[in-house]
Amino acid sequence: MQRKKIELYRTRSFSEKLSATFDYLSENGRLLFKFLLYLILPVSIVQALGMNTFMEYSLKGAINEDVYSQTGELFSLIAGYSVFMLMACIGSLVCSSLVYGLMRLYNERAERLEGLTLGSFRPYLLRGMKRSFILGLVVTVLISVFVLVLVLLSVAAGSDSGIAAVLVLCFIALIVCLIPLSLSLPAYIVEDITVMQAMSKAFRLGFKTWGGIFAVILVMYIVVSVISGASAMPWYIMMIARSVFLVSDTADSAGFAASPVYTIIMYLLAVVQAFGMYVGYVFMYTGIGIQYGHAADKIDGMSVERDVDNFERLSDNNIDDSELFKY
Repeated sequence: MQRKKIELYRTRSFSEKLSATFDYLSENGRLLFKFLLYLILPVSIVQALGMNTFMEYSLKGAINEDVYSQTGELFSLIAGYSVFMLMACIGSLVCSSLVYGLMRLYNERAERLEGLTLGSFRPYLLRGMKRSFILGLVVTVLISVFVLVLVLLSVAAGSDSGIAAVLVLCFIALIVCLIPLSLSLPAYIVEDITVMQAMSKAFRLGFKTWGGIFAVILVMYIVVSVISGASAMPWYIMMIARSVFLVSDTADSAGFAASPVYTIIMYLLAVVQAFGMYVGYVFMYTGIGIQYGHAADKIDGMSVERDVDNFERLSDNNIDDSELFKY
């Protein structure tokens, strides 16, 4: 028996939004996980290498500060961190594009995601990655300019308590605005609009449904934390044990912690940790996508507009038979 389709544009209560999120993931979880393996696992493999390299040389620096005076060691530390951050950005782009691209197809296709292959999905994925990159770049520039202005004002103000209080309020306002801004990503990928239209729409819908967005993000953050924590726990245990072994006076313990076997196990666990983090992100992105559909329907009546469009298309496809009206 086929499940009832989970409409994107539908006004829902808080519990219904959570149910729709988990029902959607339950229905399409196998396809999502398969695409994650194809697209995110390679990113996780490289990301784990960068993270382990960075943590290894950070640990060496903590034990022996003279390590950073060596050019090669410092370069390895910076390179590891750079690879880790680059892969994290790419992974976030791919993950968000995957989730919202599939949500768009699920909403548009009569057969939902049944029979969808990675090859047929590739144009939607590339489109989503391009839009995610553009939106991320615009938001980063705007936030950087805003923070830079605050920093310059704080330096110019000096010890003026009045201006300092205004700056604190501006910083709080920035945090408050980031909640509605989270709707800009699903709006930009799911809809055929410009980046500025997506941000404008996100603010317009977001401030009117601010509490709902915050509640969904809070619950999904807990889910992400549980999944990420469970996948990262073995790696953290191995890392803590390694740090303890390396600073111990026992040569056997230090040698085991630095052995290739220990390093390989840590690397594999780092891959699991990175991949688990992106699996958690799927829950967050999906929840925000459902929240966007709720806000768009509640404020703009998107479900009614789509029903009207579908009715007009159905009407256009029905050719009146004049023979029926002869008599």
